[in-house]
Amino acid sequence: MEIPVGHGRWLLPTAEGAAQAILGGWQLNTIVKLQTGTPINIVLTTPPSSGATIRPDIVPGIDPNMGPKTVNEWFNTAAFTKLQAGQTFGTAPRNPVYGPGYTTAHVSLFKDFSLPREFTFQIRAEAFNVLNIAHYDNPSATFQSGNFGKILSGYDPRILQFGAKVIF
Repeated sequence: MEIPVGHGRWLLPTAEGAAQAILGGWQLNTIVKLQTGTPINIVLTTPPSSGATIRPDIVPGIDPNMGPKTVNEWFNTAAFTKLQAGQTFGTAPRNPVYGPGYTTAHVSLFKDFSLPREFTFQIRAEAFNVLNIAHYDNPSATFQSGNFGKILSGYDPRILQFGAKVIF
């Protein structure tokens, strides 16, 4: 989208000469991504030799998604218990909790300058995750591990990049 600045535009409509060359012709682009958290399957540390996924028991009446939503405990880990003696499969359903969502905005601002012989010189500034929102990976879903329910990694913070190029 071209920003409405410069000669005949909404902002500074009488700009001419150097002011028009510097202030006019800028373009702004944005990409916004909004995503809910992905489902997480809670599993036991040691699967049986059959290769089937074994889940722990879930405590009735406790919603595992009502956790504190911190990096140290994303979901309510007290909602899960170990299997009782002689029990083969746990009562926890498949994918009972959801990981963190993802919201980000990327912005680019650039301007083209005409050069002789059909060349164009472009300058640009780009900001990825311009709002610098913390984005986390899913928490550990292995019951009985020391990191159960903890978020151990995340995605990139705000990144700025500036560039210039000649287009021919």
